[in-house]
Amino acid sequence: MLKKIKQTSLYLKYRHMRKNLSEFLNFVFNFIEYKEKWIDDARYLENIKYEIYDGIKNNKMQLEIPQIMSVEETLNEIIKNKKSVCRYGDGEFALLTGVNFNPKTYFNMQPNQLLIKRLQEILVSNDERIIVCIADIFGNLDKYPDKIRKIARQHITSFREPLKNYIDYDKQYGNPLITRFHSCYAKFSLSEKYFNIWKEIWKDKDICIIEGEGTQLGVGNDLFKNVKNIERIICPAENSFAKYEEILEEAKKQSKDKLILIALGMTATVLAYDLAKIGYWAIDIGHIDIEYEAFINKSEQLIPVEGKYANDLGIQSYSISKDKEYLQQIIAKI
Repeated sequence: MLKKIKQTSLYLKYRHMRKNLSEFLNFVFNFIEYKEKWIDDARYLENIKYEIYDGIKNNKMQLEIPQIMSVEETLNEIIKNKKSVCRYGDGEFALLTGVNFNPKTYFNMQPNQLLIKRLQEILVSNDERIIVCIADIFGNLDKYPDKIRKIARQHITSFREPLKNYIDYDKQYGNPLITRFHSCYAKFSLSEKYFNIWKEIWKDKDICIIEGEGTQLGVGNDLFKNVKNIERIICPAENSFAKYEEILEEAKKQSKDKLILIALGMTATVLAYDLAKIGYWAIDIGHIDIEYEAFINKSEQLIPVEGKYANDLGIQSYSISKDKEYLQQIIAKI
C-alpha cells in the first residue's frame, strides 16, 4: 500500500507543500482512495470495546478472569493476618506453561520437572496462611502506565490460554507487584506509602534473609533499619532449585519467631510455601531492594546498584560487600 501511495501524483504534490498545514490537511482528506478505509479502521478501534462488552453482557462469549487483589489489599492482608507470600510472575508462568522460557532470562534456572510440579501445586493451593500472588495481566490494564501495558499485553498473548489449565478461578489471588510497585506505577507518593507498610511488617522483628549470592538485600540503604536483628543464609545466585533440599533444611534450623524473607527467584515461591506449611511466616520478597534503590534515588526506572546482582537489569556480575555488619549477619552459605 505504501509503495502505491508513493507512486501517486498526490504524494509527489504533498512533498512540495508539507510546510503548509492547511494544504496538507486538504491533501489528506481528499485522498479518496484510502480515506474511507482509514476512517473505517478508526471507527472499529473506537467501537471494539463496546462490542466486546455487549458480547459478554449477553453471554455471547465466556471469559474467565482470575480474582486478583490490588497491591494495597495484598499488603494489608500480609500485615493484618501475618500471611506468607508466594509470588508468580512471567518467569514462573513461562516455566509452568512451557511458553517462551529462556533460562538465561531467569537466573539460569534450568527446566526442572519437580519445580514445575510444585509450581502447579502451589498455584491452586488453599491454605489460609498463604497468599499466592499472580500477575494481574488479565482484563482491563488502564491501571498501568503505557510501558507496563505493552509488556502485560505481550504476556497475555503468550500465557493467557495455557494458564487456563492451572489457575483456580474461584480462588482469591494476591498481587505480585507488592515488590515491584515503584517501577511499575512510577508514583512516588504511592511508593512511599507502600514502602512504609513493608517497614511496618518487619519493624522490631528478628528477620532471616534467604537470598542469592550478590543480592545483598538492604546493604547500602536503610530498608531494614528498623528491624531488631538480621541473619542471612546465602544461596547460589543462579539455578538455586538444584540445591533446594539443602536450602530448605538450613531454613528449618531457624526459630519460627523469625520473619523469613526470601529473594531467590522461582525457588522463593516454593520455599515460602513449604516453610509456611510448617508454621513459619515466610515472604517471597523478590527484587524489593532494587525497587527501593530507585525510589530513594528519585528514579522512575530501576537503576543498577554497584556490586549487586540484578537479573532484571541484565546484571549478573557482582562483588561481595566488605561491610562488617553484613558479613557478620551471614550464618550459613549453601
